Amino acid sequence: MSNQESVIQRISPRRIFSRSCDDSE
Repeated sequence: MSNQESVIQRISPRRIFSRSCDDSE
């Protein structure tokens, strides 16, 4: 799963930030 995360960060680093906010709430 680490590989997939790296790809997402490269493709949409902002999408990860949004997911982190959702996870926090």
